[in-house]
Amino acid sequence: MRVGASDVGRGKTIRHELTVTLITKFGIIATSVLTQSLLAYLLQPSARGAYAVIAVFATLFGLFVSLSADRGAQYLVVANRMSISQGTGFAMIFGILMSAVGVALAFPFVNSDLSFFQQANPRSFYLGMGLIPIIVLGNIVDLQLAGQRRFLQLGIFTILRAMITLAMMVMILLFLGYGVNGAIVSLVAGNLVFIVIGLWDLRRHCGLRWEIPTMPNSLNALGYGLKYHLARIGDKIEPRIGVVLLSIVGTRDEIGLFSVASIMMFRFNIISNATGTVLFPRVAGQHPGRHPDLIARAVRLVGMATAVALAVLLLLSTPIVRILFSESFLPIVPLIWIGALGTFVYTSSEMFITYFLGTNRPLVCSWSVWIGLLVNVVVFFSLFPGIGFESAAWAMTAGMICRGVFLAVMFHRSTRMSLLATWLPQRRDFIYLRSALRSGVRLLRNRAENG
Repeated sequence: MRVGASDVGRGKTIRHELTVTLITKFGIIATSVLTQSLLAYLLQPSARGAYAVIAVFATLFGLFVSLSADRGAQYLVVANRMSISQGTGFAMIFGILMSAVGVALAFPFVNSDLSFFQQANPRSFYLGMGLIPIIVLGNIVDLQLAGQRRFLQLGIFTILRAMITLAMMVMILLFLGYGVNGAIVSLVAGNLVFIVIGLWDLRRHCGLRWEIPTMPNSLNALGYGLKYHLARIGDKIEPRIGVVLLSIVGTRDEIGLFSVASIMMFRFNIISNATGTVLFPRVAGQHPGRHPDLIARAVRLVGMATAVALAVLLLLSTPIVRILFSESFLPIVPLIWIGALGTFVYTSSEMFITYFLGTNRPLVCSWSVWIGLLVNVVVFFSLFPGIGFESAAWAMTAGMICRGVFLAVMFHRSTRMSLLATWLPQRRDFIYLRSALRSGVRLLRNRAENG
């Protein structure tokens, strides 16, 4: 029997699921901020830069070898063209095999003279290889939980992962005195717990069983994944491209500073990420022509919420950085101001990504991401000789704006909806937002009353 997203969570409104997802996302962000603060105080910019390089290395290698088959498996399960057992089984088997390939491919790079791999100790890179299969398997569990609309459980498990990672970092970095290597071990521990409890939840509540995937289903999932893979690689590189570029021409301190600034800015996708997570099963499971108005409303609401959040950060940027990350990280304040406009465009246009993925047009997403990355790289190397590492922030903003404009134009061409109708706030948006806020307050009150 197939258990699809339409079966799990049936009867729950978008407003309810979005409220649940946002609440858990804010919990994740709070724990993440504590983790980043701990890393900043204990590692300082130089060691923080080494840690950033290791994290980027493991994340991108794991993503590269996955061929996005996990995303293809999620899409087919959500669209009721594949059972969750078949989808998860295929993604797990393929992910483990390709992780082994990734580790094998990583060895010659770690031992090379490339400047990127000179930014941290080789032993730290070897330890980082252990993150590759962990990241691959964690992505599979994350996508299947989201596809089954287990948003509350996914949020709780993600918060638990972050809390375990934070607790391990406190113990290993603070009390045992280990630096970058201790931070890597903490990441592995947190992700392992997430994988185990996520699979347990899918088995208990979504009908997950061990099942050998059929060849046609496997090829279909891999085919979808390959169509989206370029977009996904670019999407994961985008928040990390500054770290990669600075590792070529910058110093370890500059890498550490920019890494913290970019993490802060990309945390603003909490609203767009939560909204996209909730909307994707609906867009993918229904006729593709039914949802342009829904996506357009999401664009406007996400844009308004992000604008307010960014305004608060910009007004309080100096004291926030001083308290959370120490005086050593105050040079990132100008980077935050530079990245604000790009962040606004980036988070708002994420809704278009959800639309094109859900309507089986992932190639549009690929084009948008790589256009943004190309602009990012060109602007960075054009500006770096003159203004130094601030060029990474200007490049990030320019790339995100170009990416967002391309997606908006493609959405207009696909739906025939005008740009004004898509972006201009409407009275019904504020009515919907007020209703959603009341729904959130009621949900929190009910949770509190029920313990």
